[in-house]
Amino acid sequence: MNDKKIFSIKLFINNFLQLKVMGILGTVLITLFSVLSIVSQGIRMIEYTKEGISVNGSMSGGVSTTYLGAGDLWPLVLTFVFVTPVLMLMAFSYNNKRNSSDFYNSLPYTRLNMYLTKLSAVFTWQVIVYVCAVVGIVISIAVYKKYFVYSVSTITWIIIGTFICNLLCGAVIALACSLTGSLMSNICLTGIILFIPAILRVMITGGISALFDYVSNIQVVPVIGVERNMISALIVGGSMNGIQYNEILLNKGYMVYSLVLAIVYAAIGYLCFVRRKSEVAGKAALGNKIHVIIRTIIGFICMAVGFLLLLIERDIISMIIFVSLAVAAMIIYELIAGDRSRLGFKTGISSVIALAAAGIFTGLLWSGSVVMKAYKPETSKIKYAVVESSTYYSNYSGSFADYYNTKTAQYRIKDSDIIDVLVNGYNHCKDKTHVELSQNRKNVYTINVYFKDGIIGTRRSIALVEDDYKNLMLKLGADEEYQKIYLELPEYNNVTLTFNNAVNLSDSDKQNIYNCLQSEIKRVGYNQYIKSFDQPGVYDTVSIRFVENGNNYYIRIPFSEYLPETTESFMKMVNKGSLNYALGSVTSKDAIELVKSAFDNKLSLSGDYYYLNVEVLEINLPEQRQTTLYDAYNNGTSRMDDVITNATKEGAGFNKDVIIEKLNRLNADTPIDPLKSFYQINVRIHTENGLMEYYFYIQ
Repeated sequence: MNDKKIFSIKLFINNFLQLKVMGILGTVLITLFSVLSIVSQGIRMIEYTKEGISVNGSMSGGVSTTYLGAGDLWPLVLTFVFVTPVLMLMAFSYNNKRNSSDFYNSLPYTRLNMYLTKLSAVFTWQVIVYVCAVVGIVISIAVYKKYFVYSVSTITWIIIGTFICNLLCGAVIALACSLTGSLMSNICLTGIILFIPAILRVMITGGISALFDYVSNIQVVPVIGVERNMISALIVGGSMNGIQYNEILLNKGYMVYSLVLAIVYAAIGYLCFVRRKSEVAGKAALGNKIHVIIRTIIGFICMAVGFLLLLIERDIISMIIFVSLAVAAMIIYELIAGDRSRLGFKTGISSVIALAAAGIFTGLLWSGSVVMKAYKPETSKIKYAVVESSTYYSNYSGSFADYYNTKTAQYRIKDSDIIDVLVNGYNHCKDKTHVELSQNRKNVYTINVYFKDGIIGTRRSIALVEDDYKNLMLKLGADEEYQKIYLELPEYNNVTLTFNNAVNLSDSDKQNIYNCLQSEIKRVGYNQYIKSFDQPGVYDTVSIRFVENGNNYYIRIPFSEYLPETTESFMKMVNKGSLNYALGSVTSKDAIELVKSAFDNKLSLSGDYYYLNVEVLEINLPEQRQTTLYDAYNNGTSRMDDVITNATKEGAGFNKDVIIEKLNRLNADTPIDPLKSFYQINVRIHTENGLMEYYFYIQ
């Protein structure tokens, strides 16, 4: 009898078999997609290796390689987006029909028994899906191992993270199915539990940010930080807070939080399941109060958006539209999921409650922004400060976190002079717009700063004009520990180098550039190195990607006059790669001939080409100037001659004969002085096999 009170093997097997069609289908699809995701990358790298193509400038021993990250394991996301929801809704679907509900409730099993066996059946299928998918992933990686750069630790934690998302998703659906009695209400309540907290968080942060420019985009309200629910963080909160995919799935704190949340939701679901009566089947919710809450929340979200638009944009038309949409959404929900009797009265009551709640919510946001604007930090009251992020460095989309921003965000600034610069900077900017600060064509740099001035502390965004920002960075650089963050790069064996231009460099060439970069950074020192980041963004860069303690990082370093040796080394290596580069019938000699043809106005298609482009740039790094001298292309249907007028070219000293002569004499040892003006010549050739790019630097 104890077996029937807590757990029944027979009932578990029955439930497991009921889910076998979806379980097998999910297992096959997720495993197939997981294998294809890796295999397709491997096959692509094999083809690129045969054709001598580097991926983002990355080749290892003549083999084209690519970084294997979270994006390549995307099929695992489908498990909690599709497989788990379907399995859970199927497992608890009997609660939505009176006949099946009466039948199950008449069985000689306790509610705890039924609840645990349902969850166990779904959990078993989740494990089966994951085991098969992971085995497929491991085998696929082993087959194409030499074509991938990857971290076993990173991949393992991504697998664990996505599985926790499945547990959380299943627990939320179990709770929703225990509280409601129809498929529509099951789905609506699941969405409310999973996403409404994140949506409210986004509305709060977005609303206050719109009302006050200088709140931190990392954490607007002290008690409302980033979204730690991994599912809603991935789908809603992460994108709004600038959190990358890997950062969420690899964050151990998020994993623990989501796992605990899953256990809590599952426990609450059991308590509701025990109290559930068979008569609820087919109805919207366990009771009228829960039904009203669900309906009102749906209306409140739409109305709150309308009220925010009225407050921020003074847009009364949009507010009326969103209020109308809210009423329509409540009516539609009631028609599908609820009792249609007294529809108008029910919707009216919920509309009044939602309207009042939206008004109060908007009023609280406005009050919060007023309180934040009144904050005035004082240097003497601040224990330490942290520069959490800065727009000074280029953002890199993907699964990699900015290494410098991450490390500096962990550094506590206790120097009173530096804190004073931050305090004065904030007090100066908080009552001004960016336009006012950037008068006289001054660049404005935004940083997120944390002031430890109380139990919780305060986060603010600070806008500094260029001179103040450079002064801040120089003061920070006076600290030897802070300097180490910038001056000590990881060892070459632990990094993957990619370049802005898709250049074909050998391992030895890349290592030479990296070694030069390491030594030159230490030689020029922090104060000069930090200036290299202050570029308009039109020059070549090196992106260094690596894994440290299971986390993916990147460092993007612009080549500049502040790193002349590294810049020259890079340009010489690019010339070498372009001169040695051959793909099919197209060689560097052919590329030079295309430049000649373009200058003679004879640029035309031939063979398998379907797009040709020749571009000549004049670059002067010390002046931070880049000028397009020539840009011509042929895509088979149109022809564009020089986009720069003859007068402009003559004024800039453009001479096609000189350029051709220098190209003909160019070799890997041709010196280039980055402290003087030079030419960059780009040749892009699109074929059926892909894109070939040649870059030549001449002086």
